Amino acid sequence: MTKREDVLVVKRGVTLPVTVRTNINYDELIKKAVEKHHRFNKDIIRHDDKMFYYLLYGDKKKADKLPGCDEAFSLKRYKEEIDKPYSRITLFLCSCTDYMASIFNDLFDSDSDPEIDPASYCMEQEMPETLPSGLYAPPPVVVQVDDEPELNTQVQQPQPSTSKEVQCPMCFLMFPMQHIQEHADNCSPWAVESEQSADLSECGISAEMEEPAEQVSELDKSQYKSLLKEEIAGCATRLSTNVKRINIRRRFLWEDFKAARKSRIGPLSNLKVVFVGEPSIDDGGPKRELFCGKSCQPHGS
Repeated sequence: MTKREDVLVVKRGVTLPVTVRTNINYDELIKKAVEKHHRFNKDIIRHDDKMFYYLLYGDKKKADKLPGCDEAFSLKRYKEEIDKPYSRITLFLCSCTDYMASIFNDLFDSDSDPEIDPASYCMEQEMPETLPSGLYAPPPVVVQVDDEPELNTQVQQPQPSTSKEVQCPMCFLMFPMQHIQEHADNCSPWAVESEQSADLSECGISAEMEEPAEQVSELDKSQYKSLLKEEIAGCATRLSTNVKRINIRRRFLWEDFKAARKSRIGPLSNLKVVFVGEPSIDDGGPKRELFCGKSCQPHGS
């Protein structure tokens, strides 16, 4: 920023990105910003010592504290507060002389702000007794964070938030992204077992179907086969003729799987998996793809 008619204004056309750590503080950030602008804009930044400059927010307030509180500035905390990617964070360099002149000009010329205290604007850094004349105000500093310094790219994509939560398709509860896989592994067997047992009771499958182990062991081979055929025939008569159709899009398998979980599927119903949006129907590939990782858990004696 530069002083124009006793008011600080942004100096255009000399913006430079600065690659820093995410947890950098105010002193380290202003040091790196001054050093880089001194290398590229020596006609504007004539000194490479941070004691000649301040780092300001867009509202012309000193950036040594987070806005609206007394917490010390750190780039990571500031990003969390403004909810912007690192590549869009912009701070401004301003010479100490221009900054102090603007402060005292606002102090003595404005009668509408009684909260201004001259003591609050005392410089927190050791200043030289004299400053060189003809010092222009520095340009803005675009803060950029690079997790891999050797790449030193000028534009970095914003990092995804680790606090994002997703819904478990089994129990429909929300869990953080880093814990959802572990939860799903523990939740799936419990949910499948409990739902299957509940569906079996609702479909009228009686516990009397299960023969005591002592009676089955007393049967010979021919009697055992005959009993098994009768049970299979009885189960076949109780099968539902309803067909449950599930539409799956290959590009949105996870979303369609969660949508199918919301509708109750009986264990005795026929399941038809249809991949929509395809030019033709293949010979069983969709079912193989859908159930490739599904394990069978037998129930009964």
